[in-house]
Amino acid sequence: MRALCAALAALACGISPADAQVRAGVSGVYETGVFEGTYGVGGRAEFGLDFLTRGLAVAGTYDHFFPGCADCSSANAGVQIVMAPPSPLYLGVGANLSRFNDGQSDQAADSDWAMNLIVGVRFSVLPVVRPFFEFRQEILSRDINAQTLSLGVLFSPARARNAPPRARSR
Repeated sequence: MRALCAALAALACGISPADAQVRAGVSGVYETGVFEGTYGVGGRAEFGLDFLTRGLAVAGTYDHFFPGCADCSSANAGVQIVMAPPSPLYLGVGANLSRFNDGQSDQAADSDWAMNLIVGVRFSVLPVVRPFFEFRQEILSRDINAQTLSLGVLFSPARARNAPPRARSR
């Protein structure tokens, strides 16, 4: 246990700000399968793990859908591990929890865990702005293996400081 703590501390001391990028963004989403097509909005937070392997990142996602029924609600929350080489294409795997409540019954929301296969493309427009398109295919789902399409933009505040700091007045 001590050896593991020492290794993690040594690793953390060697991380430069460029190796630990944090990105956050929003997206419009479309899910097929469960509701025969449902639109929604999503959010994403990503932490780059370039200190382990260049292009590796962990992402947390949340998608809220607007099904056609009046009182029902649907949402997905998940975690992804993605590998983005220097090209715009990235691949990954993930897991998500889907929740659906029909608003009619007194029962709690119906939940379903699923694994995801992920393929996406992101472009660097500015050092701090990255539009992306992502396709997620659910596998190993109990109910139905849905597909989710996301179109959004990521912001990377860690890259926002490319200019040298200003001289301080005396």
